[in-house]
Amino acid sequence: MPLSDKISEYSRRRICIDSQITANDLMREYMKRRTLVLLTGLLLAAGASHAQTASFGAREGETDRREFLTGSPKIALKSNLLYDATATINVGAEFGLGRRLTLDFPISYNPWTFADNAKWRHILVQPELRFWNCNAFGRGFWGLHAHYAFYNVGGLPNPPFSEYMNTHRFQGWLAGLGISYGYQWILGKRWSLEATIGAGWAYMKYDIYPCEKCGDKIGSATKNYFGPTKAGITLIYIIK
Repeated sequence: MPLSDKISEYSRRRICIDSQITANDLMREYMKRRTLVLLTGLLLAAGASHAQTASFGAREGETDRREFLTGSPKIALKSNLLYDATATINVGAEFGLGRRLTLDFPISYNPWTFADNAKWRHILVQPELRFWNCNAFGRGFWGLHAHYAFYNVGGLPNPPFSEYMNTHRFQGWLAGLGISYGYQWILGKRWSLEATIGAGWAYMKYDIYPCEKCGDKIGSATKNYFGPTKAGITLIYIIK
């Protein structure tokens, strides 16, 4: 074979080899980039899934509560922890009247006489109609309440009470109205915690006694009271 033909054949084979190497390199580069894209996509998908799971987890209790309450009467049993702290026996029930309307009905009773003849004896009922901002038994609400009580209080410490309440005893009844605002935190499918505060008016009629046990009545009075009428940190158990 002439030298020129050998050179031509060698050049042709070299070009084919170089083309094959280039094609292999391109294929490897393509596979690397494709793998990188797939891994990136998987990481992004995993991150989005984790974020979505965390978001759903934060609302899981609320979602379970909504599903739990859907389509049936609702009743909640309640106890005001602030009243418990004053040795006042209390229990309440709240009834669902609609998607955003409930009726709360608490009763409290304190029959005790403490040291130095101090008394905070009373029986109180305070029904309240509640209008919920979203759904009943969750988040914020506004309330319109009434109250009626018989009481026998006196000998209370000064401070925080006045000196007159420290040295006298008051026995009578009261009735009135008030408004309140509250918020319920959902702790689980059946458990919640509620904070509420209210203010309003009460008409009070009472007899006045010295603080000594079995003291003689020294007067009677009436009073129109304006100020706080309700406060509570309440533990709640939902009944379906």
